[in-house]
Amino acid sequence: SDYDPIAHINDGIISFDTSPKNGWGNWKYPPIPEVTTLDMTLDTPTTLDSITFYFREDGGIYIPKDTLIQYWDAETQAWVDVTNQSQRDGFVSGEAQTVTFDPVVTTQLRAQFTRGEQDTSGGKKDCMVLTEVEVYANVPDSGSDVAKLASLSVGGEALEDFDPDKIVYTITLP
Repeated sequence: SDYDPIAHINDGIISFDTSPKNGWGNWKYPPIPEVTTLDMTLDTPTTLDSITFYFREDGGIYIPKDTLIQYWDAETQAWVDVTNQSQRDGFVSGEAQTVTFDPVVTTQLRAQFTRGEQDTSGGKKDCMVLTEVEVYANVPDSGSDVAKLASLSVGGEALEDFDPDKIVYTITLP
């Protein structure tokens, strides 16, 4: 949505409250789906072994009850669960939470978030918000195989004005 654009999860700004308001949420898609998917695409096959999430929670926002990491297997043309995922639940708001897994070589990584607590009577805790997501590559000592993000999308919605070469963002706070 315009209010919580997907660009916010890859802009280097980590904000666990609403000042500055910076995060992507799935509230745009009522009814809120049981599973929300975040797909990340790289330019070239890259060895990946971890991802860090920065969740924000308040009266209307939940932390997912389950988070499954998958990678795209080019040979089978299918999404495959990573092996030895270090954490799937128990995430909290307000801190970096890194999930490790056995290294995979892929051009795409996916996080599937299963909806957490939902209060249908008052409409509270009905969406999730990520303020930032970081994906880590297992780069060889030579430094010659650096991962470069080619695109970023959530539920098929591509990040507008995405620039894979942009690594520094500056904001002015009120």
